[in-house]
Amino acid sequence: MNTRQHRRVFFYVVPVAAPLVFLAVLEGVFRILGVGTPSLATDPARGFLPFNNLLEERETVGGGWELVVKTPPVELPFMNLRQFNPQSVVTPKPPDEFRIVVVGGSVVYGWPYDDRVSFPRLLEVGLRAAEPAVRWRVINMGAPGWGSTRLRSIADELQRLQADVAVVVSGNNEAIEAAFAREVFADREGRVRSLSWVTRHSHVMSLLVSVFGRIRASGKLKTDSLGRAELELSALVAARPELIDIYVRNLRDLTEKFKQAGANVVLGTVPVNLRTCPPLMRDAPGEKFGPVDQQVVATYRRAALLANQDENSAALEILSELVRRCSTSARVRFLYARCLEGAGRPEAAQKAYGKALELDSSMMRAFGALNLRVEQLASEQGVVLADFVRGLAAHSEHQVPGDDMFLDNCHLTRVGSALIAELLAETLVSSSLVAMESPWKPKFHTAVEDYLRELKVPLNLRIEALKFLMFYYRSMNVDDRRAWNVQSKIQILDPRFQHATRKFREHFFLRTSPTAVGESLAEPVSGAAGQ
Repeated sequence: MNTRQHRRVFFYVVPVAAPLVFLAVLEGVFRILGVGTPSLATDPARGFLPFNNLLEERETVGGGWELVVKTPPVELPFMNLRQFNPQSVVTPKPPDEFRIVVVGGSVVYGWPYDDRVSFPRLLEVGLRAAEPAVRWRVINMGAPGWGSTRLRSIADELQRLQADVAVVVSGNNEAIEAAFAREVFADREGRVRSLSWVTRHSHVMSLLVSVFGRIRASGKLKTDSLGRAELELSALVAARPELIDIYVRNLRDLTEKFKQAGANVVLGTVPVNLRTCPPLMRDAPGEKFGPVDQQVVATYRRAALLANQDENSAALEILSELVRRCSTSARVRFLYARCLEGAGRPEAAQKAYGKALELDSSMMRAFGALNLRVEQLASEQGVVLADFVRGLAAHSEHQVPGDDMFLDNCHLTRVGSALIAELLAETLVSSSLVAMESPWKPKFHTAVEDYLRELKVPLNLRIEALKFLMFYYRSMNVDDRRAWNVQSKIQILDPRFQHATRKFREHFFLRTSPTAVGESLAEPVSGAAGQ
C-alpha cells in the first residue's frame, strides 16, 4: 500500500473510528464510576417493555448480598415522590424467613405518602405481633400510576424476590396506563424499542436521556395537557372490552410467573370510593362531555342546587326523569344516588352508586367488570381470592365506601389501609397460606392501631401528600371547597413555601375562597384529606 493509499485510509477511517473509540472509552469510564446507570427513569419505553434493571444486586457490609429496588421519580408535575418504595432485600432468601411480595399500583405503594402507611407495611406489623416466632418480611412492590401491563413487564425481576406468597392488587390504572402507552409509542414503536434497547445497555445514552429529560421537565407545564388526557381517555371508551382482555392476560401471566417461581398467589379485588368521588369523566348536562340541550342543563342544575340544599325528595322528583333521559351519564346517576341516600333509601342508593361507577367512562377507578374478571381468574388458576371490595363495603355505612376509607377516588386513608391489611391476613389464614394460633386477630389489630398512633410522618411527606390532593381537587375531581381546605393546610404547614413552589402555586392555588352555594357536588371536606 503506497503513501497516497495510506492517507486515503487515514482520512476515511479516523473520522469514523475516533468518535467510536471516544464513546467506547467514555462508556467504560462511566461504568467504572457508576455514572448513567440504566434505570426505569431513563428508559424511553417507560416500563412498557420487559425491564430487567429494577433490582440491583449489591454486596453488604457483612459480606452477603442484597437486592436493592431502584426508585425513579414519579412523573407528576411538581411532585417529589418516587416510583417504588426504596428498600433492599437479602438474597438468597434466608431459610427461616416467610416472604410476602405485594404487587400493584399506588394503593399498594401507600400513595400519597409512602410505605409507612401502606397496607403491606401494616400487614407486616400485624403478623409480627400475632405470630412473633415467624420471621416475617412483606415487600412492597407498588408503583404509582402503574397498571397490569407494566407490572407484567417486570415479572422476571419480581421472580428474583423469592416470594412464599405473592399478592397482586391492580386495577385502578388500566385506562390511564393504556393512554400513556399510546403517548409513548405513538406511531414510532420501532424507534422506541430500538432506543430503549440501546439506553438499557449504555451508560452514556442513559445519561444523555436523563439530562434531556431534566431540561424538558424544567419547561413550563402545558395547561392543556389534562384536557388532552381527558380526550385520550374518552377515546378508550370503545376499547373497554379490549382493556379488560389485556388486563386478564396480564394478571394471568403474572400469576403464572409467580407460580413458576414457587410462590402461592393471591389475587385481590380493588375497592374504590363510591360515596364522595363523583365520576371523573365530566359527562353531566352542560359539562365537557355531557348533553348540551339548554332545557336539560337547566333541569340538572336545578336538581343539583336542591341536592346541595338537602332538598333530596324534591331533587329526586326531577332526577327520576333525568336519569331516564340521560341514561348513560355517570354524573347524573351519581347525583341521583346521593339524593337517594339523603332521602333515607340506602339500598337503592347503593345500586345507583355502583351504576355510576360502571358508567364512568374515564375508567380511572377499578370497576365491576375488572373485579369480576379477578374473581373468575382466581377460580380458573386455582389461586386464592382476597375480596377487598366486599370486605370494605361490609365495614362502610350502607355498604358504600367513602371518606372514612378513601382520601380521594381510590387511595386509602389509614383506616382503609388497616382494614385491607386485616382482610388480607384473614384471607392468608383461612386459605392456610400462613399458620397462626388463635386468637390472633386481637394482637394483630392492637399492633396496627399502636403503630399508626405512634407513627410520625415527616413534614415534607405530609406536604407532598397535600400537594397531590390539591392537584386532585383542582384537576381531576374538581372541587374548589375541598381544594381551599387543602390549600389552607399547605399554607399552615409550609408558610415559607419551601415545598409548595411558586410554579405549583401558580398552577393549583385558588386566589380567593370559594363562596358560591352549590358550586360543588361533593360532600364537605372531612378530616381524612388531611391525614
